[in-house]
Amino acid sequence: MRSNIIIQLVAALILLFGGVNAPAMAQTTSKPVIDKLEDIGPYLGGCIRARLMRDGKRHRGPREATLQMTFRADGSLIAPPRVSASVPAADLPDQANFITDVANAVNGCAPLSFSSGMSGAIAGRPYRFRYRITTSQDTRV
Repeated sequence: MRSNIIIQLVAALILLFGGVNAPAMAQTTSKPVIDKLEDIGPYLGGCIRARLMRDGKRHRGPREATLQMTFRADGSLIAPPRVSASVPAADLPDQANFITDVANAVNGCAPLSFSSGMSGAIAGRPYRFRYRITTSQDTRV
């Protein structure tokens, strides 16, 4: 009787967690497949915002930085993002921290998951992305 309960419990746990590889699968997060050029910006913006919040980075607006980056076909960055434009803030060290935090967040968001058509279209070509926060965004980015 007791062995039947144990067997049922083990079977339920296997079904619940999907077998032995469940912990490894639970740690991986799937990224959405990007199929259009206009989908890169919203994905990067959300990813940057989430990474800055997770890391406890706080920036008050208005802040703006335009980053240029180049992707490989597999979605990884060829080189770290380069700042191509920035709106100067009154506090230059704060602006420098903002730019560094955003560039580091972009590095953390890569590799992106491109569809086969998109990977061929964007690979090796420069992509510019503007990330900004407004004065009303007084909370975390």
